[in-house]
Amino acid sequence: MCATGGQAEPARVDPTVMVRAAMLAGRVCRHVQRQMGPGGPLSHEGRRVIKADNSPVTIADFAAQAVVNRTLAEGLGAVKFGMMGEESGSHFDRPGGEAELAACVTALRDSGVWPEADATAVRAAVDLGAAESGAARDGLLAGAGGTSGGAGLLFTLDPIDGTKGFLKGRQYAVCLAQLAAAPALGPGLQPVGAVLVCPNLPGVREHEASDAELAGLEAVTFGRGVGGDDEQDAGTVMWTAGETPGVGVMDGSRLLAQRTGAFGAGDGRAVRLAEGVEPGHSNLSKFGVLLAALGGAGGGGAGGGGAGPGVKPSVRIDSQCKYAVVARGWADAYVRFPHRPPGNENIWDHASGVAMLRGVGCTVTDLDGRPLDFSGPKMTGNRGILGAPPALHARLLKVIAREGL
Repeated sequence: MCATGGQAEPARVDPTVMVRAAMLAGRVCRHVQRQMGPGGPLSHEGRRVIKADNSPVTIADFAAQAVVNRTLAEGLGAVKFGMMGEESGSHFDRPGGEAELAACVTALRDSGVWPEADATAVRAAVDLGAAESGAARDGLLAGAGGTSGGAGLLFTLDPIDGTKGFLKGRQYAVCLAQLAAAPALGPGLQPVGAVLVCPNLPGVREHEASDAELAGLEAVTFGRGVGGDDEQDAGTVMWTAGETPGVGVMDGSRLLAQRTGAFGAGDGRAVRLAEGVEPGHSNLSKFGVLLAALGGAGGGGAGGGGAGPGVKPSVRIDSQCKYAVVARGWADAYVRFPHRPPGNENIWDHASGVAMLRGVGCTVTDLDGRPLDFSGPKMTGNRGILGAPPALHARLLKVIAREGL
């Protein structure tokens, strides 16, 4: 990334370090999810707790965040970094926290991602970079990236995006992104490098997925069948780095050819959208209005999503896997209609996915066409998300405005 207006160039991170960190997190998550299946040791107890904000969290969230932070620290050596992560080690101070921390240690050991893990080290790893995140963020926004021993190195992490899907045995994603000032991408801070690991999403295929295959992506598997039966199988791993378009796709341990402009949706063909599953996360009634306006039957969220002459059945899937299916060409666009007031989206819920869509040539804005700002932790200046190839993005933006969505 070139310096702009005297702004120091942000520190660059070897993408393989980020990929390794996220893949190890995906492995421990898959291990835990398997144990949550019918008859497993976590099938009835220890599956989840409710945080103060009324959202669910699991031992896998903390185990994944710990191993990501630890792997980044090992890969970066003496360079300090800031981490805007979703979870906090203070969670273990609550009643029952000691047992949950012990369960995290067991998961990390048994999955093989951290064989020598102990409670003290895991608790510390969960919070690595948290104390430095404020200084890193302020330095980047002030144009001081790369100074003060790594003050310009900042990440955001959602260790398990789609926790409700994870708990139900469905899709979820490990989402890690590096943030930096990048005026070419948008205001404030932007994801300039990212990894998206979807352990239950099938590996790379050369053929276009059928309606039946896409409908089966949300099958309840508890880590078996969809992404392969081998616990070491990483599922789908995607990464992108810098402002140059391109997305690397990994299948297991093989790095496949980088993809750019992998698809395009013109005005003359039926459109397939990526749709959420949980009604509490996205306003599915507005999604149904959009489908009807595009020529579908409406009824977003009705399990197959408003197919009609202008719309193919939606891909209904949890988490930032929605971004992955668009980036892979299995859907044409991702639209998020939030329930919450504008400005309440968390940066870690979208940074990695947005980077992937940009990497394959999509335009990504909010629902009003404004550029996204990841200075966070909340996306205070944005309302929802719209990501699609440029021509389709412009078309969807007009429909959203016309319908008052």
